[in-house]
Amino acid sequence: KAIHQEDLDMSRRIGETGNKLIRNGDIILTHCNAGGLATAGLGTALAVLYAARQDGKNFTVYADETRPLLQGSRLTVWELMHNDIDVRLICDNMAACAMKTKGITKIITGADRIARNGDSANKVGTFGLAVLAKHFGIPLYIAAPATTFDLTSKMLFYWRQIVTPGNMLTKANQGITIGLTNTSTTSTTAWSTTNYKKWYMDGSD
Repeated sequence: KAIHQEDLDMSRRIGETGNKLIRNGDIILTHCNAGGLATAGLGTALAVLYAARQDGKNFTVYADETRPLLQGSRLTVWELMHNDIDVRLICDNMAACAMKTKGITKIITGADRIARNGDSANKVGTFGLAVLAKHFGIPLYIAAPATTFDLTSKMLFYWRQIVTPGNMLTKANQGITIGLTNTSTTSTTAWSTTNYKKWYMDGSD
């Protein structure tokens, strides 16, 4: 019960803090699933969106499908639709086009782990979003609790091989070796003064 309540309080505080960043008319891009299906509460990145919606703000969300396991299309889109949030699904390799042509104003994701120097490990594809955000001058925010920080680590590099889902092989030549990872590291070198990061440590600025 104590752990469950702690998670509920964490997601609420992250949502309240992140809500301050959301403006009416925002067009927000998110990646993977960092919502209620991944936590006991409202999540991390999605908690920000839920709090903003509850506050009466109107905005649009673009959700990456998030390959290879499609958490964005299977989970994030489902959550947002059921919470009356305007959401559009895009394939991962449309992110650059969306930033260029759809007026993306900010990017919000969660994190699996954050190192002492600010490097963050998250679902593969997040690093690519950070590089694109730097190019287009779009702020990228990481919504994560204090428990996500690994203060003993100066830098993280995750390259964790995963078992290829069977349905991914139906369109590929049989016997091909597929190079996949489900987690990647976004280095602090991916950021610039026009592409800044802000960590939500249990909802504190």
